[in-house]
Amino acid sequence: MLRKNIPRRAKTRGNYLKKRLKELSGEFGFTDIRGMGLLMAVDLPKEKGADVVNAALERGLLLNAPRPATLRFMPALTISNAEIDEMIDTLRGVLKQVL
Repeated sequence: MLRKNIPRRAKTRGNYLKKRLKELSGEFGFTDIRGMGLLMAVDLPKEKGADVVNAALERGLLLNAPRPATLRFMPALTISNAEIDEMIDTLRGVLKQVL
């Protein structure tokens, strides 16, 4: 049952999300990647957070920019690795467009 595995699932999926964000950092130069479980944040090399959020929303990806150069990710605890991969692919396209 999913409810019994929530902490383990969040840790496992969060580790996978962090790994994928580190891969993106190699392409786009994030200055920091931080978080625990599935609550993650990255700092962009430029203050383009709002532009990234708007471009991502146009592609169906909901992000949050709590600061001008910070993106925050809060996916559902039920997210799959395939959905994380889709999110990363979408984000890659957005970052290529905006940064």
